[in-house]
Amino acid sequence: MGKRIAAVLLVLISLLLCGCVPEQKASILCTEELLPAAKAFCTEENGISYAATESDLAAVQQLESGTADCVLLTVPGYEALMERYDLDMAWSGGMTQFLILSTAGDIPDWTKNTRVYIVGKHDNYADFMAQQVLTCAFYGSLHYEDEETAVSALQSGKADVVMGFFGVQDVKRNETLLSIKNLSLESIPESLLILNLPDEAVEESAVTLGSMTAQSVVVPGVLVLSEKLDENIGNELTAMADGVQPE
Repeated sequence: MGKRIAAVLLVLISLLLCGCVPEQKASILCTEELLPAAKAFCTEENGISYAATESDLAAVQQLESGTADCVLLTVPGYEALMERYDLDMAWSGGMTQFLILSTAGDIPDWTKNTRVYIVGKHDNYADFMAQQVLTCAFYGSLHYEDEETAVSALQSGKADVVMGFFGVQDVKRNETLLSIKNLSLESIPESLLILNLPDEAVEESAVTLGSMTAQSVVVPGVLVLSEKLDENIGNELTAMADGVQPE
């Protein structure tokens, strides 16, 4: 047994020395509402990790202490903290967007057989928006799932509709969605005369998926990088934020 353990350790050390084990390059912190955006920045190739904090303030405090290399902040949070902390804004723009994805036709066409999946947990941002949409439609079963499970269900035909907040920069996920047959991007129903938004961080705006455009809501945000962050990684993150895939 001792020889096996020694052999395993020797292999791991060899991999580290050869650079075969990807080094963790950076870490992103943000509030739960911006997690889809943080996830979109993190791929298997770039080795960047992400985690949620309870508030924009908590994220900035960890950035200041060196615990995080970069943070995503909501616009109201950034504006409230920019004078108190020396925050160097690297990029700002739409971080996450609320998408209504349907293979069951337009919202008025949904029936008691329509299977609706909502990304996330009950009472989160996505659920808050989805429940308003569902007041304008007849539909059947309702499920709460994580993003990967919901998209997979739509792709395999187990779901007819998926609603939730998705990271704008998630190119790989967008390619998966656009490959789904008969997929349409729906607008929030015009019959909602008064659209209730979760809080001031969310704004009404057009959203896009490939060549499809719809009227919905987005969460604008700000990317702030640590001064100690490697310049190449910083350039990679800002390029992704601009929708440009780094070479």
